Amino acid sequence: MDGTLPNKEVLRRVARKLGEISLVSLANSFPSNKPATVEVVFDETAYPEQISRVYVDIELQLNGNFYIHYVEEWGSERKECRWDRHENPHNARDHYHPFPAATTDDAEDRRYPGDFFDVLGEVIADIQARWGDTFEIAD
Repeated sequence: MDGTLPNKEVLRRVARKLGEISLVSLANSFPSNKPATVEVVFDETAYPEQISRVYVDIELQLNGNFYIHYVEEWGSERKECRWDRHENPHNARDHYHPFPAATTDDAEDRRYPGDFFDVLGEVIADIQARWGDTFEIAD
């Protein structure tokens, strides 16, 4: 079996769990334009009016690699970050691409828990902190 295939069983559970969060307006498993992804869209009314859309795309492969991409759309500008676990030439397998551009040059090595739901717990905590920061940035 190809380890790079999506772990659809776990991703379906992820979508169900994240769909229960009050700030989430949609948790969509495997949309046609992103068939290996769970797309989580946050309630835009919970963010400053300068932000038109906030979402996170979550990919988890059978081999344990993951890509969690958080995006805020500020009019025509995108602010984003990414939590990753995959082999690459630029960083350790576990790494983070910080705000505002999530570039490879700015990537930082990280150590994530082995359990993907524990990783998500850390990511959600980071997203909640970022949610608070958006109000300070918007002022």
